[in-house]
Amino acid sequence: PPSGLKDSNSARATFAALLKELDITDGCAAQFDGKDNYHQVAEWLTKVGIKRAHAILITMHGKNICDSLSNVILAAIRAAVANEEIVDPGTRALVLWLALNKQEPSVAKVKKDGSGPSMTSTMAPLTLRASRRLRFPHAKGFNGSAIKHRFVGLCAEEERARLVGPVEVSTAFCGCECCTKFDFRNCKMHGLGGMATRLELKQVPRNDSSSAPSQTSTLAEFAAELRAGDLRAVRVDSAELHIEGDFYMCEVLGLAVQATERQAHATDLFEEGWWIVEIRWYKYHENTKPRKYSLLQNSRRWVAVNAFVRVGGLTFEGGARTPRSGVRVLSELSREVIEDCIGSTRVDTD
Repeated sequence: PPSGLKDSNSARATFAALLKELDITDGCAAQFDGKDNYHQVAEWLTKVGIKRAHAILITMHGKNICDSLSNVILAAIRAAVANEEIVDPGTRALVLWLALNKQEPSVAKVKKDGSGPSMTSTMAPLTLRASRRLRFPHAKGFNGSAIKHRFVGLCAEEERARLVGPVEVSTAFCGCECCTKFDFRNCKMHGLGGMATRLELKQVPRNDSSSAPSQTSTLAEFAAELRAGDLRAVRVDSAELHIEGDFYMCEVLGLAVQATERQAHATDLFEEGWWIVEIRWYKYHENTKPRKYSLLQNSRRWVAVNAFVRVGGLTFEGGARTPRSGVRVLSELSREVIEDCIGSTRVDTD
């Protein structure tokens, strides 16, 4: 890190004794509403040890000081990009830039209008690897969910919460003394507000068929996805981990085919009938972070498709445009995606 800053490997929990959480949001389907969010409510207790209730209000009726905080970061990113000051991609570079350049707001809080409370903000990079530990699966909904405005997760059985997604729902939110303490069975509004505040059990099971399709597809289906020009990662044999770590990068040169008898006899890397594809290797520049690569023009060869890491959509920084130097940069985000899919202990060559 730059002078005056230091990395912190751990931090004291802000609310270490937090046992119950009430989230009140608007009904924005892109952020808060929808079956995937309902499943998160169902799993929250077994994931993080906190009972969670989610109340969805009428659109635009849940705004508070938190909504404006994201605009601060957005404005900072735009300023940094305009000044070409953020060089390295990824959340870490952004947080470092904010720590160095945006320690104080441009307008003091005391000079602003509004009733928002003064607060202390802490920013830290959230890597893809860290977010994946929370496992955000796709889920299946249930009939009538559109008219429900309260979702409560109370299931303490990890396997049932993960697979079945039991969640208690009601048409209206209740803020009585008992419900705010999560003592829903003794709700003060029972019989007073009709059935609107009465909780009923629904299931929001995970939809495993829609999560990580590239990991569950057959080898033939995966081979059919490969196209000329694709950037792909290849798993490294354990004997070669010391060279570049646990993956190589390559450029796909054509469609995958099944190896002929003649091709199989010419190598010991695959057998007749295996799915193979022609590629060119990228050479890793040692001790670079983010990782930098150069295309090896005379490195054409056939490799077995089953050696590929099953993650698509990989690109170098700058997209298809190759700089004059020929050096391409693999973002830290892409590196983390690859390593998450490999699921092995990485030999750190950075």
